[in-house]
Amino acid sequence: MKLFIITSIMVLTTIWGDNAATTMKLCELPPLPRSAEGAKTSTRDPGYSNETTWKIGLCTGGLCILPTILEGCWNSPLRKSVPKEHIPVGCAFTCNKSREYGYYPNGTDCQHVLPDGTRIQRTCQLWKNGKICRTPEEISRW
Repeated sequence: MKLFIITSIMVLTTIWGDNAATTMKLCELPPLPRSAEGAKTSTRDPGYSNETTWKIGLCTGGLCILPTILEGCWNSPLRKSVPKEHIPVGCAFTCNKSREYGYYPNGTDCQHVLPDGTRIQRTCQLWKNGKICRTPEEISRW
């Protein structure tokens, strides 16, 4: 039980650093309570900034269904600058109780999560219709 509580805290703290994309993946943590269909659960997902972190969704038929959120947060101060003591995971943030997401400015220091879970510092770069946490050289190879 202690392991789950610690894991749950990590889930809740990481979801705000990135946002949930709409996906259907296997539920990786047991929903609370385990027998309840539609209970909150979590899964690892890249989100809109392409950073694989824990996201919270609802467990339906063994799949974690993540909520759909739209780009927004247009008036958020985070679209203009990020406090220097806060180095976010990825380049996206949520607002309005996680109903909308936005991107940090280009050049913002950020953390990219490698497949083994380690984090490396990069900067927010334009990529496709959004932003990702990479170096310009890494983006040019995609």
